[in-house]
Order: sequence, then C-alpha cells, then structure tokens
Amino acid sequence: MNNGGFCSGKYILFSMLMTERYPFIRFEAVSAPGEWDAMVVGEPLIAVLSEPIEHEGDAMDVNVVTDVVVTLRKLNDKRALEPLEAEIERRDEQTRAVIALSLGSFGDMRAVEPLLNLLYDEEALIRRAAAYALGDLGDQRAVGPLMAILDDSDFETRSNVVKALGLLGDRRAVPPLIAALQQQEPLYRRVFIIEALDRLGDVCAVDALLERLQDPCEEKEVRAAAIEVLGHFGAKRAVPPLLSCLYDRGDDMVYEMRWRAAVALGQIGDTQAIVPLRAFLSDPEPVMRMAVSGALRQLEMVRVVASPLS
Repeated sequence: MNNGGFCSGKYILFSMLMTERYPFIRFEAVSAPGEWDAMVVGEPLIAVLSEPIEHEGDAMDVNVVTDVVVTLRKLNDKRALEPLEAEIERRDEQTRAVIALSLGSFGDMRAVEPLLNLLYDEEALIRRAAAYALGDLGDQRAVGPLMAILDDSDFETRSNVVKALGLLGDRRAVPPLIAALQQQEPLYRRVFIIEALDRLGDVCAVDALLERLQDPCEEKEVRAAAIEVLGHFGAKRAVPPLLSCLYDRGDDMVYEMRWRAAVALGQIGDTQAIVPLRAFLSDPEPVMRMAVSGALRQLEMVRVVASPLS
C-alpha cells in the first residue's frame, strides 16, 4: 500500500470511531484492523484514547476503550501507554479499570509507577485491576505496596493482591501470607493464599499448611489445597496426617483429599508410607487406585536408590 493509502486508511478509521452513531459499526471499525500494519492503524486508535467518545443516548467509553486497547495490544504498539496513563484519571470507573488492566498487558515497566498509585484509589474496582496488572508485569517494586494492602477492605482486591504476590515470586511475602491464611477469610481466598505460597516455594509455610490440614473445622477445599502443596514441598512432617487422610470416607471432596494425599506421599518420598499405601491398591475408587499405584512406584524407586549396593 502507498503512503496515500496509509493516510486514507487512518482518516477513515478515525472518522468512523469518532463520528459513527451506531455502536456496532464503531466496534467493527476497531476490530477490523487486526491484520493491518501498526503504522497504519496505531495512530488513529491512539488518538481515540484522548477524545471524549460519547454519542447521544450512548455512553460507550468502556466498549470502545476495551476494543482499542485489545487491538493495540495485538499490534504490540506501546505508544498507547502515555495516552492510557493520561486517561486513567478522567474516565468513568469501568473504563479506568479497563485502562489499568491494559497497562499491565503491554509488558512495559513504565506502567509500574502509575499502577502503584492506583492501589490506593478510592474505587475498589480500580484497586483490583491495578493489583492484577502488577502481577502481570512482574516487577519487584510492587511487592512492598501489595503487602501493605493485603488487608484491603474489598475482598476481590485482597484476592488479586494474593495472586499477584504469588506471581511476583518474592519470599518477603511469605510471612504476611501465612498471617492472612490464619484469619477468618472466605473459603476461596484461603485457597488463593495456599496457591500463592506454593508458587513462592518457602518451606516456612509447612506448619501453617499442616495446621489447615489438621483443623477438623477447616473447609475440605482448603485442606485439599494444603495437601497438594505439602507434597510439592516434600514435607516429611506431613506424612502421618496424610496417611490419616487415606482412611477418610465421605463425599466427593473427601475422595479427592484421599487421592491427593496418596499423590503427596509419593512426592514426599518417605518409604515408611509404602506398607500403609499398599492396603489401598484395591480401593473401590479407580482414581484412588491409580494415585496409590503411582505413589508406590515413586517410593519403590526411592528405596532402591537409598539401598546400599550389595
């Protein structure tokens, strides 16, 4: 395409986005450039970000900004970062959240400081989006500020902070995450905390995980998550309570805990679990039999390796 074609394409795209009354046509205008060159469509799309895009009876900020950002991300056009940062303060709540998420999606560390500022926004939706985006970016500067809002008043923000800390991989987050695990948090946030501790890989979390596993009042989903991570950590102290789990009977969640316990025992590699595990080779549950067989193969290999040469 010649330069005249470039200019024409830019003009037509910008005109459609800024003046077209019908939302579905504006949507098609944003979506169409997916295979175009960034130099052709990037400029008009970026220009749209700083324009007040509203039509009578149709406030469509969120849809247009979302589609513009998705297209720019496909084009990997990082020129959008500055106009996105400029717009974060003057748009409606939902659009600001979309912009915050998009700042993390370009992988440009220039977005870290603006996102850190958004962690203290008065709108919970913005704080959630900022925490999620900081996890995506993976910059260690976010660790301290994220730890500082682990007790945010908004549940979803707290959950996104936990996930982000797990993704960032900084073990400074382990003690506050353990403290949060011991609080009366909703079920799935405790699961998120355990998953984050798994990512961080610090065996200092073993005692807290054992406490969750052995608490009879704890939710089964949380206990199952603790079992899985204890296996990943190779925690030999967990062997007795894990063996106890094999004998439980009950609903589907209990069966899941049983086979997870068998898998964890194989991962831990304590050969003292071989004899107790053999008793479950004929378990009525097929998944349990498979988990026990796999664990026994692992443990037999450990025993062979550990045995002195004859």
